[in-house]
Amino acid sequence: MKKIRQRQVLQLVTAEAIRSQEQLRSHLARKGCKVTQATLSRDLKDLKIVKVSDSTGSYRYQALEGTRPETPRSTASGNLIVIRTKQGLAAALAYEIDALDLDEISGTVAGEDTVLAVVAEGQQAVEVEHKLWNILKT
Repeated sequence: MKKIRQRQVLQLVTAEAIRSQEQLRSHLARKGCKVTQATLSRDLKDLKIVKVSDSTGSYRYQALEGTRPETPRSTASGNLIVIRTKQGLAAALAYEIDALDLDEISGTVAGEDTVLAVVAEGQQAVEVEHKLWNILKT
């Protein structure tokens, strides 16, 4: 049941501009799948679906799968890690990095195609960069 529901969630956010969990729950209910808000939140997290800004400035859900660069393009310098993404996907990647809640990363700032990750005091940026990519690849 969970796999079927999650497949439906993924299909919906891929095919339509879903802007809220309530809208997503409504679409699922029309397909005969009633789900609680808590379960839907867990599904979104499991599927790595986040809210991103679209071309109109509104937010919609988008799956992160395939949004990361195929070959990580990042540079570590001092206490900063600069990560390049495809155009428009930096915010989604920054969100995913922040959601990891790593002690080694103080926070992120995202542009259109670049994420700046600030490495915590006392940490080596190169080591944190490797750890980050190892986690994100899984």
